[in-house]
Amino acid sequence: MPRPVETETTKTKIPSSFNYLMDHQKTGLLITQTNDYYGFWDDMGVGKTAMMIAVIQMTGLKTLVVCPRGVIKTAWIKDLKKFAPEWLPYYVNLWELWKKRKNIGGQLKYETNLKHCKIGIVNYESFKSQIEHIWNAGFKMVILDESTRIRDPKSSIAKMMIEYCDTIQYVYLLCGEPAPNHYLEYYNQIRVMDKKIFGRSYYAFRNTYFRPPNKAVKEVHYVMKYEMKQKFLDKLKSVSRVVFKEDVLDLPEKTFNIREVTMDAVETKAHKEMKRHLYTLFKDVEYVAANSAVKIMRLRQITAGFLISADKRVTRLGKSKLDELILLLDEIGNHQVLISVQFHPEGDQIEKYFSDYNAIPSHEHKKTWGRYDGTVSYKQQDKAIEDFMAKRTQYLICHPKSMGHGTDGLQHVCSYGIHFSVSYSSDADRQWNSRLHRNEQKNICTYYYLLAANSIDLVIYRAFRNKQDVSMAVLRYIQGR
Repeated sequence: MPRPVETETTKTKIPSSFNYLMDHQKTGLLITQTNDYYGFWDDMGVGKTAMMIAVIQMTGLKTLVVCPRGVIKTAWIKDLKKFAPEWLPYYVNLWELWKKRKNIGGQLKYETNLKHCKIGIVNYESFKSQIEHIWNAGFKMVILDESTRIRDPKSSIAKMMIEYCDTIQYVYLLCGEPAPNHYLEYYNQIRVMDKKIFGRSYYAFRNTYFRPPNKAVKEVHYVMKYEMKQKFLDKLKSVSRVVFKEDVLDLPEKTFNIREVTMDAVETKAHKEMKRHLYTLFKDVEYVAANSAVKIMRLRQITAGFLISADKRVTRLGKSKLDELILLLDEIGNHQVLISVQFHPEGDQIEKYFSDYNAIPSHEHKKTWGRYDGTVSYKQQDKAIEDFMAKRTQYLICHPKSMGHGTDGLQHVCSYGIHFSVSYSSDADRQWNSRLHRNEQKNICTYYYLLAANSIDLVIYRAFRNKQDVSMAVLRYIQGR
């Protein structure tokens, strides 16, 4: 399956209605015209979703999109509304319909929409639950967004995906970092496209291209055989490409992305009670919101999975945002990332995850990080900045108000920023983002906001983006207006 050659003749195959696509997206569209399956290992933030929506429009095929739950609405549905509004009557959020199937008429609505839709969007976990229904729905094309989710050879979701995609002619994979830990992680992702490239068996593939770890020198992973590396890379290259953000000249200077977080049952209950009754009870400790300002802070804490009592005790409620952060960092891959936190417990739980991750011997690539907020001394803050700028650490956990003097060089090493929780101050939000987007920044800046669905997070974020008074927007939300 050779890679298509871009010529003046092939360029004319793209209708003028797709002129909004950037050059690398148009090239991707041309690739799909002559390749039934392909992996687009393009950096986060370079427009893979918009490119594949154009592919759906070009082919007209009934398409199943499988993606992380956090981007169903904030990326796929948002971009469908922007780039393909004529398709809006024909897409369905299968994850949402599946959740509501036990409601009156819910099962019939699910089955009817699944049968008649042209675009079905579902998350990986729900794909597993819905597989029997999806199997008979008549999809002709499958798009796997963040295909790294199926990299584990023992994953039941991955096994189901491979079995299902063996019946589908057109399969396209999107991912910024398909194999964050080891070359072996490519196998499932290539296998879901074509069983001939690396064979039907993961273990046969492993034995062909890799040798067992040498315990005498404390190796813990299979090591690629030197004589097989070029063959492996050639096969990989024949069905995939890589686009780096720094090589895309026509990207906007800044892109803002929302990752929608679904709070768990405990977090949701606490958030509803705090909003409705000004208090919530958890584990025999009463958290009272005596006034609006305190209540707003409590609501923001809950969306991050914890509460701080009047005597400074921290009670953990859940880890929905942390789980989403972990997935997002995995997708961003080896790039350096600035992580903004609003409360000390947020930074604490991120650090704990990094430490726990590094304690697992099989994790070859260890997490490296520093912290720059009020929990560490000025000397430690200086060291954290120094290590980050020298690229000795990959992540910098920081509070926006701490990012003052001495942080002017961040733009030289980093162009990814994540807001673990949203700031209550639009000025603080804007100033923190400007730490990356400033003079001498050579790359496009990509920002991600982890926002809990149906929560105060969305109210604050929308007020920022629409340049509204944040305080008034929040108070109206609290009052139920």
